[in-house]
Amino acid sequence: MIAPRAYLDYATLVPTDDAEKYWVRGEREYTHVIFYEDLLKKLEISGGSKEDIEMMHIAIRKANLNFLGVDESFS
Repeated sequence: MIAPRAYLDYATLVPTDDAEKYWVRGEREYTHVIFYEDLLKKLEISGGSKEDIEMMHIAIRKANLNFLGVDESFS
């Protein structure tokens, strides 16, 4: 599962063990989860394109607004 943290928190993200493996309650179980926020950090560190970084900022912002009701601006 690759999604913004807000979506997975909204969908009831549950840690299954101390190794930080996660699954989401619902119809399916996800044994591997990648957060958009982690992808954004990797893009910023590795010199990702300006467009890709901006796209991740927008996706995270939309998820925060839709699922958490928070409109956070990124620096």
